[in-house]
This record gives sequence, structure tokens and C-alpha cells, in this order.
Amino acid sequence: AVLILNPVDLEGIYANITTVGEATGATVEATDLIASIQAEIAEVTTAAGEVTESPKVFYALDNTLWTAGPGSFVDELLALVNATNVGAMQGDDNTAAQAYFQFAPEQLLAADPDVVLLPSTAYTSVDEFMSDARFAGLRAVQEGNVVLIDDVVVTRPGPRIGLGLRTLAEAVHPDAF
Repeated sequence: AVLILNPVDLEGIYANITTVGEATGATVEATDLIASIQAEIAEVTTAAGEVTESPKVFYALDNTLWTAGPGSFVDELLALVNATNVGAMQGDDNTAAQAYFQFAPEQLLAADPDVVLLPSTAYTSVDEFMSDARFAGLRAVQEGNVVLIDDVVVTRPGPRIGLGLRTLAEAVHPDAF
């Protein structure tokens, strides 16, 4: 038997865990795991919800300015941690918004995010981004709010998503956690 799983949101993760639990005879363990993830997510979203600001965040998927737009998994997570995804602020009457797309440097400059999140799978340090002269005027660069994060736990929809959400929340609201 082969299972192909491709969750696109939190509900999909829970459904996939249930499916794997049923397929392996571990339904109790699957139910317990879902409850544990939901409890961690509730704890993080409660703490993030108490923060009065919703900073504009650019979430880099790689080092070529690919990002997550509206309807993406990352967009859902950013909303849960009380952040505004600048990737979701694209599209107009003539162009459809996309779940994943590549920002042009000019788009990033126009969005002027408060926080830039860089994937540790594509960057070894924040200096790689911050030393790029094109981005010197960004608020996030000027204020030192460029953060290297463990993108594996954030962008891979699976049983570690509670940790991923916490990682994201701590990067966006470091004083709240």
C-alpha cells in the first residue's frame, strides 16, 4: 500500500495524521499527536494575539526572492502569528494573486517590510541579505529585523508544525516569547 500525502493547510495536516494512524493501526497515537499539535498552536496563537502590532513580514523561500502569497501554507501561518504577509499584498485587477511567486527587488522595496525572514536552507547568515546594496533602504534592514530561521519546520506541513509556528512567532514577535 502506498499513501500520497500533500496537505496544504493545518486541517490537511490533521487529516493526514489521522489517515496514517488508521493505515498503521495507530489511531490513538494519531489522535494524541493531533491534540498535542493543536495545544501548541493554541498556545502560540494566544501569545501572538496579545501583541498589538501586526508587522509586515517578507518570508523568503530561497535566496532569489521567491515568497509565499495568499492562500499558501506560509500565509496561513503568518496570519496565525499576527503578522501581515507582504507576499499576500500582491495582485491587482489585471493580475491574479499567486500562492507562490518570485518578488522583484522593486516589489520588495515598495512593500518595505518590518521583518524579513530568511531560510536557513538558503542563507548561512543574515549578512548575505543585509549586505545587498539593493535592500539597504528597507526598514527591516535598517532596524536589524532580518532573521535567519529554520525553514524546514515552518514550511513542511507535518507533525512538527507546532514547533514551526512557534519558530515563526518568535522571529516575528521576539519580545512576546
